Amino acid sequence: MKLIITESQYRILTESDEESQLFEMSTEVPINRWDKAFLSAKKVDGINYEGYYISGDLLLVKGEVKSLDYLVKVGGDMGLYECKIKSFPSLKKVGGGINTKECELESLPELVEVGDSLNLFQSKIINLDSLVRVGKNLDLSYSKIKSLPSLKKVGIVTGK
Repeated sequence: MKLIITESQYRILTESDEESQLFEMSTEVPINRWDKAFLSAKKVDGINYEGYYISGDLLLVKGEVKSLDYLVKVGGDMGLYECKIKSFPSLKKVGGGINTKECELESLPELVEVGDSLNLFQSKIINLDSLVRVGKNLDLSYSKIKSLPSLKKVGIVTGK
């Protein structure tokens, strides 16, 4: 028996499967304790989670957090304003947009998809080798981006 499904049904199935491998981080946990809370939950639950996700927005301002090494997905927007984080080594998907205003960020090695705009104005990031899709605008003005080898879909590109 063959089963035929639409592209949107396939997307729902694959996204559901992705999230089942991720731990949902509670917004009640302070942001600077997310990595420790994740490692503790992984140990207590006995589940080999790939990482964790938040379903809403993430706003980091002026160095309040130094690392979020196990963050894989942000459901909403991601605002990074004058933050000290240099890398999000596990981040793969942001449902909304990303803004990196005056941020120390140098690396998003696993980032595959941004649902809205990706603002890398004056960014220190050199390449985004895994990035496949940006839903709307990609601003590379005054950025150090040298390579976007996997990019397949983007709205408007400005800056380069």
